[in-house]
Amino acid sequence: LQLSGIISSLGLGLVVYSPSFYLPIPLAVIGFAICGCGISIVAPLVISSSGNKIKSMDSNEAIAWVSSLSYIGILLGPPFIGGMTVVVGGLRYSLLLDACLLFLISV
Repeated sequence: LQLSGIISSLGLGLVVYSPSFYLPIPLAVIGFAICGCGISIVAPLVISSSGNKIKSMDSNEAIAWVSSLSYIGILLGPPFIGGMTVVVGGLRYSLLLDACLLFLISV
């Protein structure tokens, strides 16, 4: 889980800094691919660990509860990123803040 946080934050960092390089679009695509490879393992790990770690409820109930909460993240994620874009002054800075938040997974 810690390695996935580092990989995904480095991928999103590449996306943020890709306009500074000679070929920005291919680097941004590669950065998003790296970020996707890093973040793709987080959901299965969280769901499997919820079935093992939450002792106050049955493992089936814990997995259902965590899966239901993930839908809230799917629905609220895009408006949150859009709102951060307005607050911090651009999509580039918003994605940089997201990369910092992804790095917190590794801590």
